Amino acid sequence: MTDITESTRQRFGEMSALFADPYPLYRRLRDKEPVKFSPELNAWVVSRYNDIKAVCGDPETYSSQGLTRPFDDPHPEVAEVLATGYPMVPIAISTDGEAHMRFRHPYVQAMAQTRTDGFGSVVDGIVDRHLDRIVPSGKCDVIADLARPVTVEVILRFMGISADHIEDASRWSKDLVSFLFAPAELDERLRQARNLVAFQHFIAAEIEERRARPTSDVISVMVHEQLPDAAPLTMNELVSALCGLVMAGHKTTIDTVGNGLAVLLSEPGRWARLCADPSTIPTVVEEILRYDAPLQGLWRTTTRDTTLGGVSIPAGGRLFILFGSGNRDEKAFDSPDEVRIDRTPNRHLSFGHGAHFCIGAPLARAEVQKLLAGLAERLPNLSLSPEFTGERHTPVLGFHGYTRLPVAW
Repeated sequence: MTDITESTRQRFGEMSALFADPYPLYRRLRDKEPVKFSPELNAWVVSRYNDIKAVCGDPETYSSQGLTRPFDDPHPEVAEVLATGYPMVPIAISTDGEAHMRFRHPYVQAMAQTRTDGFGSVVDGIVDRHLDRIVPSGKCDVIADLARPVTVEVILRFMGISADHIEDASRWSKDLVSFLFAPAELDERLRQARNLVAFQHFIAAEIEERRARPTSDVISVMVHEQLPDAAPLTMNELVSALCGLVMAGHKTTIDTVGNGLAVLLSEPGRWARLCADPSTIPTVVEEILRYDAPLQGLWRTTTRDTTLGGVSIPAGGRLFILFGSGNRDEKAFDSPDEVRIDRTPNRHLSFGHGAHFCIGAPLARAEVQKLLAGLAERLPNLSLSPEFTGERHTPVLGFHGYTRLPVAW
């Protein structure tokens, strides 16, 4: 299990449970203080399913603005490094209304190609090639050896970026997540900032290439297929949006694969049932997403005085909405702490709700389903390795997945 450091305990207090096993905390919050002010987060923490849906469904009151601001105000030395790159500006996830649609429109146009049989075949080929590589070894770390290379290659293919950049994209994305959502000492923050700037310049070069020679990939769509009658996306907006897309396009999918296999293999009967009837995989994936969500929470900011769950919140108040808690709410799901791989319906919140519902949900679902199907077909004797410790990656606020997932067959 993940050990929470003393510095994390001191900084986050009760909320430090978010970095390890948050579910006992969630139950206490739902039972006793479903809308609770946390001085450590300087935010109201929202834990019940219906309250979370209400927040997500009312962007006029609960704005996404400021969601992607850095975890800490940058140190002057960090700001000096960042000044050599592109300003981090609001993007789809951190805007509302028409500003949000300026980003969402080209995203939706680009995502249409992921629903075609041709793109599905591309994903199948990527999954098969990586399985061909690992199967002869008899063991692997699912995170490093399978989930990460598959999901990064898929998003890079979608964006028209060479697979030669898998390692770069993975490293840059990890540092972007940490820069936005995790505390760090100055030396580490400087290293993250340098990698973030390198990421930005790489993406900027890809954008300029598509301006000159457009193709059908997502970068070309973002550049050329923008919202009619709206201001075109600026270079700063394109760089921020596409860096975010590379990261978001694989980070939570990796964690869904890891969380899901940990759940399925921790009780051998679950894996055996899936292998015996692969037609259940889509339903299994939805239960994985509900039971141990890869994204446990996100921020919102109130635009006016409001009341939520009987609690008054002033204009400008920050909220941290706990999707992972809503997914375990006994008022929304029968026996929510049980894994039911045949659970239907399954109206979980793991892709959000409302105007900001995850655009990439179909692609993420397809990737996880294809990975599980490939493993079930080739490795029905798959099992967790004795080396598995259950260690979570920490301390990244909101994200929830394993550092390693060693398995054998």
